[in-house]
Amino acid sequence: MRLFHVSENHEIDRFEPRTPMRPDLDRSIKLVWAIMSVSLLRYQ
Repeated sequence: MRLFHVSENHEIDRFEPRTPMRPDLDRSIKLVWAIMSVSLLRYQ
């Protein structure tokens, strides 16, 4: 499966993992959110 990271900020060189803010996610594990290629067209 290919994953993509999408941002409106063109100055990002690297996506750094962040602590999730949602209470249902484990805050001890940093995450980088990604989307599958089938959803990529929604972000162009």
